[in-house]
Amino acid sequence: MRAIQHAGPRGRWRRAHSTSRRRPELIAIGIAIATRCDGCVGFHVKAAIRAGATRQEVLETVAMGIYMGAGPSMIYAAETLRAFDEFSAAAP
Repeated sequence: MRAIQHAGPRGRWRRAHSTSRRRPELIAIGIAIATRCDGCVGFHVKAAIRAGATRQEVLETVAMGIYMGAGPSMIYAAETLRAFDEFSAAAP
């Protein structure tokens, strides 16, 4: 359990090895697409935008999410891009 705590979002491993919050949020978007989780998509797209993710980075993440989640994930991929565009327009 201790190893899991250190690898978690606030763990020492992340602080020592992750250069930004953007990378974990992009990974989370890919997982959200592959697992078809609506709420997860919205949450992590907003967090990725706050962390400075670009549309191109999200597109690459979407492609991997489709690859890992197969055909049904394409619907969630489209929703992810729509969310990115909407949230980006609303971001300061």
